[in-house]
Amino acid sequence: MLVFCEKSGLGALDLRKVNLHMGAGKVIADFTGQPTRDYDIALRGGVGECEVTLPASAGIHAEVKGGIGSIEVNGLTKTGDRYESANYKDAKVKVHLSAHGGVGRIAINVC
Repeated sequence: MLVFCEKSGLGALDLRKVNLHMGAGKVIADFTGQPTRDYDIALRGGVGECEVTLPASAGIHAEVKGGIGSIEVNGLTKTGDRYESANYKDAKVKVHLSAHGGVGRIAINVC
């Protein structure tokens, strides 16, 4: 998979919590940027495709549960039933993602 990282996404905003509930179709959620505080993302899959890009500058902790479709995780290391970035423990800013798949595809990328 080829992932382009433009570093200009929603992560530049002063986020605290994001709830993303998919319906049908395609969703592209770009959270790249330089976040200044910890925040949580709750993603609930629907029917279709969702691409989530998270900032490499933050420590990432992701809990991912599949549905009927597929979930792809790029740029994180699987530890038990969760994924984490290499910098998670020492990061000043942390992003916590909870993703539950539906019918379709969810792609999680870190860059």
